[in-house]
Amino acid sequence: MKDHNSNLPLFSILMSTYQRADRLPSAIRSIVKQQYPHWELILVNDGGEDISRITTSFFNSRITLLNFEENKGKSAAVNAAFRRARGEFIAYLDDDDEWLPNHLQVHYEYHTNNPATMFSHSDAHRVLFKRGQERNEGLASRDLVYTGPVGFPDLINCNRITWLSVVHRRECYAEVGGLDERLRTLEDFDLWRRMSIRYDLHHIPEHTGNYFVHRQLEGQLTGLVQKAPLTFHAANVLIHRKAIPPALKRKHGPELSAARKKAYVEFLVARAKEYQTRGDERRRNSALALAKKMEPNLHHSPPTDGGS
Repeated sequence: MKDHNSNLPLFSILMSTYQRADRLPSAIRSIVKQQYPHWELILVNDGGEDISRITTSFFNSRITLLNFEENKGKSAAVNAAFRRARGEFIAYLDDDDEWLPNHLQVHYEYHTNNPATMFSHSDAHRVLFKRGQERNEGLASRDLVYTGPVGFPDLINCNRITWLSVVHRRECYAEVGGLDERLRTLEDFDLWRRMSIRYDLHHIPEHTGNYFVHRQLEGQLTGLVQKAPLTFHAANVLIHRKAIPPALKRKHGPELSAARKKAYVEFLVARAKEYQTRGDERRRNSALALAKKMEPNLHHSPPTDGGS
């Protein structure tokens, strides 16, 4: 890594927020507490309530707030943040998660010692909380998720890297065209998948952040796979329809075909359930018939999560 000009941030942290003023301060605080000092935060308020009082309360000139007049989705917000970013490296944090103080320092040291590395990802704990309780109360579980080396074959079916764990050179984002603004979920899965086609993804086996999940109902977690399954599975189909370079397609053809078929089948099952809630039995039966044609041994099992 070349000598850093301390007048510019080395890391640009991209964050979008929407109606989470209760959790946003903790996320920002975890950035301000970073051991490595040369960063900037580009925070996009994606059409939500005014949060300027929160950002100004930190009295930190490294924080830039952008405001959307209407909600455009995470992809559009993060793309806007990237256009304002000045750093050589890009990092991400959601408005309801947090980094440990070592996050940027760990990635800085790794890239310094491995200057050819384009993309690195560290470990994160998934922390589950019971409904209606604060982060420091009612802990239901804590486990290490998505650890270990990851490459394109590991991302054929579903996501294996948490959003908050990644640091990559800014050209990685530009080369793949940033986030797909057609997606309202699985944005990270899609982005890592496209990056993994071009770059090696280097794993750093150190815990540097916490990914929080809040239990809404007994046995049910937050996420579009539960709240809006049709949206979730439509996004998954879109991702699996994207072109794959011929060399990878030849090498992983069966796995790619199986993953695409699975995505289509789960989408059709979700569509059938949607028609059923509307009382449209004809379209429900048609969607199920098509799903069973693609997968004769179809069983109505719970959908699998493909990302955040």
